[in-house]
Amino acid sequence: MTHETDPRDVAAETEELELDDAFAHMGRLIDELQGAENEQVRDKVFELLDWIDGFHREAVARIVGLLPHEALQALHEDPVVARLLETYSEEEEEEVEDVATSLEDALDEIRPYLHSHGGEMEVLGVSGGVVRLRLMGSCHGCPSSTITLTQGVEGILKERWPGFRRIEVEGLEEPAAPQSVLQIQTLRKG
Repeated sequence: MTHETDPRDVAAETEELELDDAFAHMGRLIDELQGAENEQVRDKVFELLDWIDGFHREAVARIVGLLPHEALQALHEDPVVARLLETYSEEEEEEVEDVATSLEDALDEIRPYLHSHGGEMEVLGVSGGVVRLRLMGSCHGCPSSTITLTQGVEGILKERWPGFRRIEVEGLEEPAAPQSVLQIQTLRKG
């Protein structure tokens, strides 16, 4: 008795392999871009990728919201579409412990600098990828402390926490709120 292979199974395996190759290639390109010498160009490219990602995330969320359950289930059977839906899923199920660990690691790297200048920082809260901090002591209101905090902690969090969006420091003048409903996620890998 011969065993025949279903052509749909072969097609699915081929699509998955090609998709994995595509993701691996995109990862290599991102790594190369992160190492680019021209910082301005590199930052603009990542900003563009963040905006494209945000647009795609919002579009997929709206499409999923409009589809009946049966149609959504059928879409999950296609490996390429399933990967897209998983990538842009609205369910941001970051483990609280992982976020707390990343945040504490970032703060631990910056604290010695702040302590050497008579300052301290306190985490006020974390919500929706936004970390709220308070600078205390001689660091409160100090521009160089704010720059150190922003560059140091944000850099570490961007590398280690995919859902990180920004830091808000209590007592500093807040930037104008963006006029967009898109959720921008960083594409940089940790």
